[in-house]
Amino acid sequence: PFLRQIFKHGMRHIVTPEVTYTFESGPGVRPRHLPRNDSVTEQRGMHKVNLALRNRWQTRWPREIRRHPRAPVGGEWYRRKLAVKKSEHAEPVDIVDLDMDIDFFFNPPRDNVYPRGRRVRRWSNLRTDLTIRPTRSTSLFFDTELNVSGGSVLEVLSAGVRYSPSPAFGIGLSHSYRIDDASLLRFMADWEVNPKWHVRFDVQQDFAGGGDWDRVIEITRRFHEWELTLGYEFDKGKRETIGTVHIGPARSRAARPSWRFQPRSV
Repeated sequence: PFLRQIFKHGMRHIVTPEVTYTFESGPGVRPRHLPRNDSVTEQRGMHKVNLALRNRWQTRWPREIRRHPRAPVGGEWYRRKLAVKKSEHAEPVDIVDLDMDIDFFFNPPRDNVYPRGRRVRRWSNLRTDLTIRPTRSTSLFFDTELNVSGGSVLEVLSAGVRYSPSPAFGIGLSHSYRIDDASLLRFMADWEVNPKWHVRFDVQQDFAGGGDWDRVIEITRRFHEWELTLGYEFDKGKRETIGTVHIGPARSRAARPSWRFQPRSV
């Protein structure tokens, strides 16, 4: 009875297993025959299997239906008609989305890229990706990487929140901690001023890597078939200031920037 009060339109659990096999053939030209512009690591092919499991808990949220200006206000007839419309237009939504995946390497010394000083592992970290949507405008993110081959169990922990009061505006705040490596705080803002102008702001601060911080500002002007993006990026760690100009086909409005925390420095 308690869950029926919360999920008035029902609840369902969807489980999707996935197995992916990846094979990369070896190169046809050896590194010594290539122009020596930089150091080259010889790759002799790769075999990898990815095991993934996705869990989704869905319910229905009634869509907001506004009264037509000519429709009568009040009355039993109007209330019944509005209730029928809400039940017919209820849309399914993933209120909880949990993804888990892990890689298996047939030849770890060849296939698995591992940090120097750590032993070669046949299994990669177990990656978990959790998204919770308590309301229409709020989303919570939790990402982890667990070491299943011994040593420190928890290697990566990320948490964040995104608030979008409207489809045209959203802000996000997240924090990612990688053991003995980085502790990064990230803030993002995304604003679609109108169908022609779009502004994005992204800044991240590393509290464990010597105070390194980056900031990115992008302004996009959409035209009929193409769009122009002007960007400014400052990287304190690399002491770089970069200005970018991008001209390309116009993207769909549904193509929003990712709010996942993927720090470049890590």
